[in-house]
Amino acid sequence: MKNLLRLLFYGFLALVWSCTDHRLPPAISCDDVATRIAGCANWKLTSRTVNAVEAITPCQQGLILTFPGGKLSGQFVLLKDPEYCGTGGAGGGTYTCSNGTVTLSKTVTFGGFNPIGPISQTIAFLSPTSFLITYTDANRNAIVETYVANCP
Repeated sequence: MKNLLRLLFYGFLALVWSCTDHRLPPAISCDDVATRIAGCANWKLTSRTVNAVEAITPCQQGLILTFPGGKLSGQFVLLKDPEYCGTGGAGGGTYTCSNGTVTLSKTVTFGGFNPIGPISQTIAFLSPTSFLITYTDANRNAIVETYVANCP
């Protein structure tokens, strides 16, 4: 009986520890989002999963997502879009924040022709210097990209 209780206790602990890695990041306010973006406009792509499998390619490594300030406030730019890097294309669009949830509305163009989008993406901050972008691509694959601040 004592061994059974000990086994149940360890099983409970294993269950709790396994779930801690899957908790959602804490919610932040839109003011916090604006402060984080204003503090660092450039964010580097460090990981990209497609249907929960790491799938970052050499052409995607080091891509920078930029939130320009000034007149372009509320916009973002990707000089080479991670989803279409094999065929080129510039990505960008606008972003909004509502109740701490940031939504990117991305459009991809190929030399100014045949735009694809808008594709709705969601940002979830993991820390002040990193965030996840989640969306479904044109082929209905679940995409998760991790970006870290790329500022001195």
